[in-house]
Amino acid sequence: FYNYASFKKSHFEKNVTFYNSTFKGLDFSQAIFNENLNIVNTKLNFTFSNLEEKIEQEYEEFNKNKKEEDQKSLDKFANDFRDSFRTFKSALIKDNNALDASNFHKYELYCKEIELKQNWDKKGENVKNTTDLEKNVSRIRDFMDFLLLGFYRKLCDHHTDFLKVFNNLILLIALYALFVFGFTWLHDDKLEDTRAILTLFGFFDKFRLYFDIISTIFVVFGCGFFVCKLDSYEKKNNVSKKQNINFIYIIGDFLNLIKSLLFASFIPCVFYGLFSLFGFFLNLGKDFGYSLLINTLFVSLYICLVYTKSLFFGRYVVLIFSYIVFIIMLIKQPNVIHPLIGKIANESDKFFNYPSLIVLNILYTILLALVLFSLQKTARKNSIVPS
Repeated sequence: FYNYASFKKSHFEKNVTFYNSTFKGLDFSQAIFNENLNIVNTKLNFTFSNLEEKIEQEYEEFNKNKKEEDQKSLDKFANDFRDSFRTFKSALIKDNNALDASNFHKYELYCKEIELKQNWDKKGENVKNTTDLEKNVSRIRDFMDFLLLGFYRKLCDHHTDFLKVFNNLILLIALYALFVFGFTWLHDDKLEDTRAILTLFGFFDKFRLYFDIISTIFVVFGCGFFVCKLDSYEKKNNVSKKQNINFIYIIGDFLNLIKSLLFASFIPCVFYGLFSLFGFFLNLGKDFGYSLLINTLFVSLYICLVYTKSLFFGRYVVLIFSYIVFIIMLIKQPNVIHPLIGKIANESDKFFNYPSLIVLNILYTILLALVLFSLQKTARKNSIVPS
């Protein structure tokens, strides 16, 4: 089905097979399958971006040359697509095909995110009565759901991409370790024998040669992987004849990373600015402002690195560096990965007694629990072993 296929409100009484079919667009909203549904080898690999593009194309084609009162809104098209994926999901669950059903559930959530985005773009209601107020409150609630769906899409692709969520787990641990390590060395005049607590520099000095070799291997493999991906991108988009594609792609990718880092830095500056305005009236000390700045920077930096559009610098390079930091910490200082490990091992934990680090530990624990929950749920959903 290379253009568009509509089976809206169809009733399939017998077995239905779409074996080895290719769908460029589909509409199975409100369809009913009485018997089994066979979609083995069906080519329906939507990404979020091309699904959004496909919904917009259907919206433009349907509303072309139509009066405004006869036009159909974009969120309605997203809802039709969502209902189609829900129909497929329900039919597969009925056939005990939970593995393929999880992919259609992912597409269903893609459509829900697009639908919520369109609802938020609509103008708010003028509050004239309680009903209008409830509508505006509902829009705010929808916006929060939109942000949550976007975060889970970037974190684990709605519990369907185990490697993605595992990489984000390593990124979180490495970022936390770097924040703790940086905080310690910035306050080495206040902490006793900091080098005895974190002997990371001694570790570097002792194994500098091995570390350089490992780092070189990681960088070479990362660059090789990037070149392969770039070659695949050129062939797919017929741009192999363009001489400057490599340079333009790298510059654009680096600019995307810079945008993410600037946005991550902007958020804590806003919070610190609010503290500067209201901190005096609320009798909040400078330590509170410093802690607010550090911890909002940690959370915003992690979220922005998860959300970043930068593929090479923002994902591959950052993840290679994150794995290096994680392996070093796992071997040399496992208590830094999580403070509870240090307490179980009866190691000195006075290092974590500063208020800023206590708050950092709490935020890190919340994020870690969220990522670990997504990790185990993704592993269970993609497992062939029944849960």
